[in-house]
Amino acid sequence: MKFDQQEIEQLRKAYNELMIERSMFGSGSAYGDHYEIVRLLRSFGCRDRFEASAQVMNYIEYVI
Repeated sequence: MKFDQQEIEQLRKAYNELMIERSMFGSGSAYGDHYEIVRLLRSFGCRDRFEASAQVMNYIEYVI
């Protein structure tokens, strides 16, 4: 899927916020915090399937 520059910036911001939260509070995927990013991806029309939070994070790292 191709994202426009504004969508990439929104994904970058969400990813950075998630990484800061994880580092500050030690929360991980068990808390489902990656679902916010999946929701954002869905709003952009992304219909890829993700089996685990690591797949979501890898996808975002590839996009940004």
